[in-house]
Amino acid sequence: MKKALFSIASLTGIFGLSHAQHLECGTEDQTYEQFIITRDLADKIRANNTASKNTQLITYVAVQAHLIGMDDGTGYVSANSLNNALSELNRKFADINVQFYFKGTDFLYYPNSLYHSGNQTDAETLSFSQQNSSNNSMNLFLANSVKRGGSGVGGWSYVAPSSQSFNITWVVNGQLDDDKTTPHEFGHYFGLSHTFNNSTNATVSNRELVTRNFNEPAPRLSANCDTKGDFICDTPSDPRGNGNAAVTNCLYSGTVTDANADLFTPLVNNMMDYNFCAPYLFTNGQNDRMQFTGLPIVTNSSTFTLNAPETPQPVPTNITSTATDYSNQFALNWIDNSTVETGYLVEAKAEGSTVYIPVKGVMKNIVTANNFSKLTAGTKYNFRIKASNTKSNYSAETALIQFPALCGNNNITSCSPGNATDANWNIENVKITQNSTTLMQNLNSSCSSGSVGNYYATHIANIAAGTTVTLEAKAKASSTGSAYTAYVKVYVDWNKDNNFDETTEKVIQQSGFNGITQSFLIPSTVAAGSYRMRIALTTAGSGFTAATSCRVSFGEIEDYQLAISNGSLSTKEHEFESAGVYPNPVDDILYIQSNVEYKKFALYSAEGRLVMKGNVNDNKIDVSNLEKGYYVVEISDNKLNTVKHKILKK
Repeated sequence: MKKALFSIASLTGIFGLSHAQHLECGTEDQTYEQFIITRDLADKIRANNTASKNTQLITYVAVQAHLIGMDDGTGYVSANSLNNALSELNRKFADINVQFYFKGTDFLYYPNSLYHSGNQTDAETLSFSQQNSSNNSMNLFLANSVKRGGSGVGGWSYVAPSSQSFNITWVVNGQLDDDKTTPHEFGHYFGLSHTFNNSTNATVSNRELVTRNFNEPAPRLSANCDTKGDFICDTPSDPRGNGNAAVTNCLYSGTVTDANADLFTPLVNNMMDYNFCAPYLFTNGQNDRMQFTGLPIVTNSSTFTLNAPETPQPVPTNITSTATDYSNQFALNWIDNSTVETGYLVEAKAEGSTVYIPVKGVMKNIVTANNFSKLTAGTKYNFRIKASNTKSNYSAETALIQFPALCGNNNITSCSPGNATDANWNIENVKITQNSTTLMQNLNSSCSSGSVGNYYATHIANIAAGTTVTLEAKAKASSTGSAYTAYVKVYVDWNKDNNFDETTEKVIQQSGFNGITQSFLIPSTVAAGSYRMRIALTTAGSGFTAATSCRVSFGEIEDYQLAISNGSLSTKEHEFESAGVYPNPVDDILYIQSNVEYKKFALYSAEGRLVMKGNVNDNKIDVSNLEKGYYVVEISDNKLNTVKHKILKK
């Protein structure tokens, strides 16, 4: 029997991969007999170890990073990527109360072109790993090319190793920080198989069935999810590797069937598949498997531990933010008081929450962090920072900071008040009318400081939802009286996230001689409240490409307020408008409260990606498997009338 390397040697291209540039995993398939050995060992450990029974305590796991480069000392993976990958690991494994930190005051470096390029044999890889592995931490080996059986893979790991000989995980440099590969390999380390484990087994009875009914009537076969596949029943059976099992643009369109002639419905964004369809998630069953099987084994080995000492050091101080409105950026800055850090990890806590979420990692000696893709626009956060080679030695938390700050005009070639020539490029007159009635007007506004005019608090148009208004925006003529073709974009921040979406929030894109006059509709579905309207005007010859919500050339940006009140709705519209969902935020079950019978639902990520869809049963939607974050739920009736709500998954 193979000693411990369980999972799969599935290589790029065998399954209609949506993102063929990603290398897949080199961990082998796990048999049921191997799983039983692992499960029984974990049960024995938990029965005899009181500490392993307390799942509420945080388990801190040390990680020794082994970086493999060229003979000349070049080609090592970026320390910035390594720290950011650690931050993502901490975010993903927080659900099982596991947090990671780096061992020591620096990473281990190996100038070795042969191993950097992955041209060694599997036996040489194992020997190299065993000779250099630490026995008081996980061992993460990183190289430019990682191979198993002579073929390139994204990484591999032993499944729940109980011996130091197999306390080994490898990840390819190019996928270290993709939010998928490293958590995937760590999932193996903590006891998980692929969702498609044994899906192509030559013996069909060794494959997992689609059904989850353990009492199917003959001649149908009953569920076998507890003994086949990944041995977890809340991960749908996955036919990956079979013919006619394609995933295209993150949608499963396969026609292959199982032994019951059932079609498969795999979860294409599961962390332990290989579809690269964000947002990636572990199911509750997978979290339980890691917490109650893998974790007890790897933390109770007789030949290694995972508790290398953390590195004592002073915490960062003076955390500040460049998040003021119209500053065109969001960044955290701090004073680095340490000389022994391996990097820094930034965590954020949303307003009203009690939970800090890891959101960013940076390399040592860096005192600024930006590009916070894990934060939700339109939310206020407290922040705290710690060194990546400490467990819980945090800085003081910041006051609440709005993310992101409202952008200004990120272009120096715009109007400026002190220049007689380029002052001609500004917005001069703005007027909103409805049925010949002027609702708001701003005349002779001239060029504003920073080429952004903020009239949000002073110039307000009161408008009823479901009605149409007309906007007039004129450019200033030159000092000689000549005029220009003005290219104008108008946005309304409907979701109040301080961003202006080019697709969903742009209400006007129009050009005209020295300005435009154009009507637009206030949707009937907009809730009553105050909304920021942004006008971006350019007179540049390149036209609309010279104007975005945060950047205009040869022009100006101006902001105004639309005060929306509820319009009058028909009886049917009232029924749809009153449809509510609760609780919000939600843990597991989302309930629909409405007089309308809704039949179908679709859930979209904050980025607009379809995450899940299905039928509404008893006015309930099960969202327990969703990753934490903001989503839009769309519910519809038989006539395809739809209502959308923004929800927060806790």
